[in-house]
Amino acid sequence: MRADEIIDVDVDPKEVRRARWRRLARFGVPLAGVVLIVAAIIAVTLYSYRSNRNDALALSRNLVEILDQRVQAEVESYLDPAVWAVRTLAGMRPDGGLSAAGWPLLERLALQLLRDRPQLASLYVGDPQGNFLMVQRSPEGALDTKLIEQEAQRQVTWYRRDDAGQVVTVEEDPADTFDPRTRPWYDGASAADGLFWTDVYVFFTSQEPGLTVSRAIRGEGGELLGVAGGDITLAALSSFLADLKLGASGRALIVDGAGRLVAFPDPARIVDRSDGEYRPAQMATIGDPVLTEAYDRIRVAGAGRSIVEIDDQRYIVAAAALAEPTAQDWWLLLVVPEDDLVGFVAANSRKTLLLSGGIVALAICLAGLLTYQGLAADRNARTLRRREQALAAQTAAFDELAATASLFEAGDQDALRRLTETVARALAARRVSLWQLDDRHDEITCLDCYDQESNGHTTGTDIRRAECPELLEALESGEEIAVADAAEDARTAGLAGSYLRAVGSRSLLSVPIQRGAGVVGCIWIEDAGAAGRQGVEAQPFARTIAHLIGSRFAPASEPEMARPVVAAAAGVAPPDRAAATRLTAPAPTLRTTSLSDERHGALLRAMRRRGLGDDRLLGTVYPHTTVLVLRFFDDLALAAPTDAEQQVGVVGQIVAALQEITRRLEVRYVKIMTNEIIAAEGFDGDPHQAAVALAEAALALQDECARGFAQAGGRLDYTIGLDTGTVIGCAVGFGQTAYNVWGDAVRVAASLAASAQPGTTQVSEAAYEQLRDRFVFRRRGGFYLEQVGEMTTYVLRGRL
Repeated sequence: MRADEIIDVDVDPKEVRRARWRRLARFGVPLAGVVLIVAAIIAVTLYSYRSNRNDALALSRNLVEILDQRVQAEVESYLDPAVWAVRTLAGMRPDGGLSAAGWPLLERLALQLLRDRPQLASLYVGDPQGNFLMVQRSPEGALDTKLIEQEAQRQVTWYRRDDAGQVVTVEEDPADTFDPRTRPWYDGASAADGLFWTDVYVFFTSQEPGLTVSRAIRGEGGELLGVAGGDITLAALSSFLADLKLGASGRALIVDGAGRLVAFPDPARIVDRSDGEYRPAQMATIGDPVLTEAYDRIRVAGAGRSIVEIDDQRYIVAAAALAEPTAQDWWLLLVVPEDDLVGFVAANSRKTLLLSGGIVALAICLAGLLTYQGLAADRNARTLRRREQALAAQTAAFDELAATASLFEAGDQDALRRLTETVARALAARRVSLWQLDDRHDEITCLDCYDQESNGHTTGTDIRRAECPELLEALESGEEIAVADAAEDARTAGLAGSYLRAVGSRSLLSVPIQRGAGVVGCIWIEDAGAAGRQGVEAQPFARTIAHLIGSRFAPASEPEMARPVVAAAAGVAPPDRAAATRLTAPAPTLRTTSLSDERHGALLRAMRRRGLGDDRLLGTVYPHTTVLVLRFFDDLALAAPTDAEQQVGVVGQIVAALQEITRRLEVRYVKIMTNEIIAAEGFDGDPHQAAVALAEAALALQDECARGFAQAGGRLDYTIGLDTGTVIGCAVGFGQTAYNVWGDAVRVAASLAASAQPGTTQVSEAAYEQLRDRFVFRRRGGFYLEQVGEMTTYVLRGRL
């Protein structure tokens, strides 16, 4: 336990710990349940997602493998008929050989092979003498024959046919210089042992990509008799790849080892026409960065399947070499976004999470409901216990009040004190006070006020309608007021600034006291319950007390309730009755010993307790010094200008006037401290004259401050406190010293200035005793000041 720890002895520490554990259980158990449910759902969802994703990827690999095999089979089935046709044509050696007598048989065979194999664009045969026979498809789809004969002289003849295969025209083309012996397919086949495949190129007639397969025709001795060849278009392969479904956006293509496109889903992008030449497009020129990067990776990694990340997206990439039947360096490339094949797993997981979120929300609602019900039950139990305790305290209070027989006697002040003390203890209130409304309903006067913190009583405070009009109107109408912050309510805002704030109270419960059909007073409870909050039981209890003591209140016009504040000294005429304010409480009895003497005696006793005598005290004690404290509240108002040229501020004007006032009244001690000005006199000579001088200074300063703040356009943000008592003074500092005073009178004057209403001078009872024969006062009320005790204060109104 820390040495500076504060312990409330009225609270059982074990009960506090039990309540803390109950609250923790109320919150912790449902919260732990929700957390476990959420953790379980997340774990199950993650496991399900990963498991399903791995399974989907496994299936996708199988799917890609199947697609790979399908494409290879399609390519083989597409090229094999062309290969068989060329082999058939090469193996056909008619009796006339490749002479003019043998051409008709070869032509009929070529025509039949082209009709059966749409992937073939043409079939042809050339021999070492330069003779050439070609059957090709025309743009209209008919089959035309081109014959080059080199026997007597070169002759080139075209036989044009219609769709039925009938020759419709025969054309001679003497300008044709075609020689098959100079073509790559002829040279390649002549040197090859078997089939020869050319690279992919663009056919001149159709402007479509394709390739040529050729085979040499040899005699029994191996001599070259000629070469048979066929042109194969690749457009059908591109159409097949375009129809191939690879997820939502997957693509398949065939590319050769040099990066040329063989087949592509978009046929328009296969041919490169950038410089006017027609050639197969390269991978780098198709404008697809994903396919280009995938191709670059397979060139390094070779055949296989992998998952690569391109532009923050994962792709399944499969590459396979197409070795048959062309024996070319062709590659099948499949590129499929992973989401196309396994995206449904993530989508299903999101749906599962959404459904799980609904379950979690329902669980949270149920947990919240259980927690709310548990907390409500605890709150109701605490409220019930608090009410039981409050009822017990109120019952004890009623028992105590019932034993006070003189409670209803109007003249018994001790009974009132016991009443306010009992109510304050029963409601755990900071202060409880009883107020009486005067017969004109212009003001209310405090009959007794008990402060539980200081255990002190004060009486005689009056609050006028001009100060708090809304409060008096509410009281006059019999309205109950219960506010947690009096400054926030229009009815009590003025009271909070002038009365409650000075003693540190915040909340207020005001219950009217009625006698017959009219309101005769009220009972006030300030800061009832814990932490300054209005207790739930305070209002009905206060209402009951108000009913009980209503019969005690006599009409406000009875003689004992109205006596003047100002008492006339011998030889001095009393002030006009209109100049003095009525007080609805007994006036104080004149004392033979002044309060300042009592307070000076208290200082001497304190010195003796500490072993301090006049010879050991470095400062000088002045027992009958009057101290004036002028206090400002608005920093900006002090700096505001008071003339058009803005050369003089409010504070400058007030200080200049203060200097003139203190010089004229011969006040010797003046000191400015931040927002306060302190003046003191009475260090020697007549204390009465010193008090009169400072009272005159206070009235003169009131006029000067009012004038300065009015010229600056501001409100009266100043107060003045005046007290007569003991101060201690001595010179302070080194070299050029200054004289400083402090002590009881300085402290009391500062407290009076802090609690006064703006624009007024509040005077202590000790100063009042010195000044009442020369000045007019209004009794303000009683207050408890630390180290001083209960004190009645007055407001300085003017001169007699």
